[in-house]
Amino acid sequence: MTHHTPSEKKPHASTPAPDAAVERPEPETLAIDIRGVLLVGAGLVLLIVVSLVGLWAWLDWRSPTPMTRDDRAENEMPSAALPGEPGVDAHQKARRLEYEAEQEKLLTEYQPVDGDQKVFRIPIRRAMELFVERSKRDAKEEK
Repeated sequence: MTHHTPSEKKPHASTPAPDAAVERPEPETLAIDIRGVLLVGAGLVLLIVVSLVGLWAWLDWRSPTPMTRDDRAENEMPSAALPGEPGVDAHQKARRLEYEAEQEKLLTEYQPVDGDQKVFRIPIRRAMELFVERSKRDAKEEK
């Protein structure tokens, strides 16, 4: 058994001596193969392009060919053979056109409403102009 005296203390192996230079390990460098990365990237781009071209070709093959002007002329039915609007006979169409003409007349012409009281209907455009003028005048009076 060895007995050490306090004056004979041995320094620990992990503790460097105060005057010794500390050696630090070199940081690890990653070895990346640039050529391999570029090849993989180019392969992915090529795969995407080939996939898109293949998809385009498949969709083009699946879609019907558009008709040309000549094809349409050959396939059109003569206008006399075309049926009328479904559920609308000639009388209904005439009544609708007459109604629309009446509504247009109500919106665009001056007309008496009640001849005894001298009340007249005015065109909608003129009514909107008068409304704007009156609103401006009322706003000035409030100031």
